[in-house]
Amino acid sequence: MIGNDDLLVGDLVAFEKGMNVPADMIMVDGMDVECSEVELTGEPDGVVKVALDEDNYKDGNMATMLAKSQISDGQGKALVTAVGTNTVAGIISEKTGDESEVNK
Repeated sequence: MIGNDDLLVGDLVAFEKGMNVPADMIMVDGMDVECSEVELTGEPDGVVKVALDEDNYKDGNMATMLAKSQISDGQGKALVTAVGTNTVAGIISEKTGDESEVNK
């Protein structure tokens, strides 16, 4: 198993309920997936995620899984699109001066 620090853009990550999202990713396969994005948005309700496919690619935000989120339900696979300080969480931390939050 590859550690979070070794992930690269383009890696395929298997995920399941209870996992922290290790990087910004696009879900390419999954069932009944919901993410808690409270760390990033403050929104307490889970966000339903739908795997990206040829029918919904124009609405890709439903497939986006952001670093610092947690998988609250479901399982699947996702493609890494950004790691470390290049993630949304990393950019927010950099802009707010709280770089200690990036790798949590």
